[in-house]
Amino acid sequence: MIKSTNHNEYTIIDDLTALTPSGVTALAKLRNHFHIIAAARQIKMTHSSFLSNFQNIEILPLNRIESTEPIMKLSHPLLKRIENIEPYKNHIYDQTNANPLYIKELLERFSKEPVISLEHIRDIRHTAALPEIDMSVPVVIGLSSLMVLRCVGGEFEHDTGAYRLFGSVFLLFALFARSIFNYGKRKFV
Repeated sequence: MIKSTNHNEYTIIDDLTALTPSGVTALAKLRNHFHIIAAARQIKMTHSSFLSNFQNIEILPLNRIESTEPIMKLSHPLLKRIENIEPYKNHIYDQTNANPLYIKELLERFSKEPVISLEHIRDIRHTAALPEIDMSVPVVIGLSSLMVLRCVGGEFEHDTGAYRLFGSVFLLFALFARSIFNYGKRKFV
C-alpha cells in the first residue's frame, strides 16, 4: 500500500473499536505515510500503541438551541401534519441527544406518519435513545406509605407529635403528587 500511494494521502477507517493486533501493526506502519481519519468509541489499552501521533478530535452533540434549527428545517414539509410543534421538537431533542444523524433518522420516521399527534410523538422512539424509566409511581407509593406514621403516632402514649406531623406531610404529598409530577415535566424546547 505504501509503494502504490503518494505520501500524505488520506484514508478513512470507519470504526477502530474492534481492532485486532494485526490491525495495530498495519496502522503503526501506515501512520507516517497516510493521514488516517478514524472513528472509535473505545480502544483497548493493549492496542493503543499506534496512537502516538494521532490528534484526538471529539465531536460533541449540539446544544438545545442549535438542535432546533435542523429539526425545524428538516420538518418543514411536515409542519401541516404536526398538531403541536413544541412537544414534537422536545421529543426529538430528548430521543436523539442532539446527534444530527439521529435527528435526521427520527425525522425520516416521522415523515411516514399521515398525522403527527401527541400520541404518535410519544410512541415513536429512536433506537439509540436511552430507555426512560418512570420512577414517579414507586416514589409516590414509597412516600405515601409513610402515611402510616400518623397511625403509629396514635398508638404511642408519649412523643406522638413528630410521627403525626411527618405522616400528615406525606399524606399531603400523596394528595398532590400527580400535579407535582406533571408540573415537573419539561413542556417546551
